[in-house]
Amino acid sequence: MYDTDEPYGNISSFLSMAYDMYVDNLMRGCTAQEAALRAGARSEHLDDWIRMAEMDSYVIAKKDQALKAQDIHELWNAPKAALKLLQIVDDQYEAGRVRIAAIRELNMMLGITIIDPYGNTKPRKPLSDFYKDVKLLPAPAANPNQRHPAPGTRHPGSGATACRIERHE
Repeated sequence: MYDTDEPYGNISSFLSMAYDMYVDNLMRGCTAQEAALRAGARSEHLDDWIRMAEMDSYVIAKKDQALKAQDIHELWNAPKAALKLLQIVDDQYEAGRVRIAAIRELNMMLGITIIDPYGNTKPRKPLSDFYKDVKLLPAPAANPNQRHPAPGTRHPGSGATACRIERHE
């Protein structure tokens, strides 16, 4: 029932299994609370369980071993980053500004947007690509009471033609 391996003294095999699960979950990126729950800690004693686990020499040694053996690219990579950002975006309890920041980061990460030299976020595609997807519609008949140039007429001095556009997919 008790392990007698040094330097941990008499630790229950059940407790060592729970601590192993706790450390494994921490190394996968779970919060201490989530890792403790997954290891079998009861929610009403969660903070005390974590405090005791984090002070235990067995857990300290296991975390140290796990960190030394862990490859940094295994801990964090593009798919994990994207997944974490998606979780933030979809979390209805997260603050709106945090969700918007996660959307911006995800858009940059996936190449949807870029940051220009002035620090502004811009779409990666130029507007000419946008206009390839737009169908020009015939302009309606001119209204003599209209203050602005009717669609299809020339704007004074600009040479530009007013028109209606409709996006089709």
